Amino acid sequence: MLNFNPTWLTYFRLATLGTVSVFALIVLGLSADWISTTQNDFTPPFYDTYAALALAISLLTLFSLPAMLAVDHFRKGAITSQILVEVSVLGVLTILWLATAATSSNAYLNSTFTCLYNYSIVIKGCRETQAISAFSHLNWLWLAFYTSALVALAIISQNNGAPVWRSTVKDSPFVVRKDVTTAPGMYPTDPSKMGQVPVMPQQYPPQQGYVTPQQTGYGQTPQV
Repeated sequence: MLNFNPTWLTYFRLATLGTVSVFALIVLGLSADWISTTQNDFTPPFYDTYAALALAISLLTLFSLPAMLAVDHFRKGAITSQILVEVSVLGVLTILWLATAATSSNAYLNSTFTCLYNYSIVIKGCRETQAISAFSHLNWLWLAFYTSALVALAIISQNNGAPVWRSTVKDSPFVVRKDVTTAPGMYPTDPSKMGQVPVMPQQYPPQQGYVTPQQTGYGQTPQV
């Protein structure tokens, strides 16, 4: 069997979760600032739905991803580090960040005409909305790519007889290819033996002992 070295996947996991956490912190600051602006500087006060969603998803991300990294670092084989749990959590976050990216992009496109006004608060809101949309798209792409790669490797390893769903990424014995075994009665395809005719062992029938037939009625003098 050909085992896959998960070292690069471990580094990619660390880069993905770390980058998404940093971007979530940025989205948290932008959405919180815009909600504060709409609550304090507008009459009547209000808040945008996309900003509230971005605030909630960024908080959820910051509570989950750094905790997963910390637990995986200090406790080997924790349940939160299992591939099955990790794929489930990251799959939910991927969908939520996609929803955040879609709602913030829709809000920015609908306010394109409003953003043309030369008001500082309006310009601030447009820029923050655009930034929220950009970082939400980046988080969605990072999570979707890593989660898809992890699921694909786990399924391939499962099909090759090495299930890894209950193990962690850095300890998983991913098997991406089976050995090609030789079927009974077949010869191995060794390049050094190509063109050679296999020598079959000669078999001889068992030899039977020679028995002298008994002579009856020949050379005997009849008795009267």
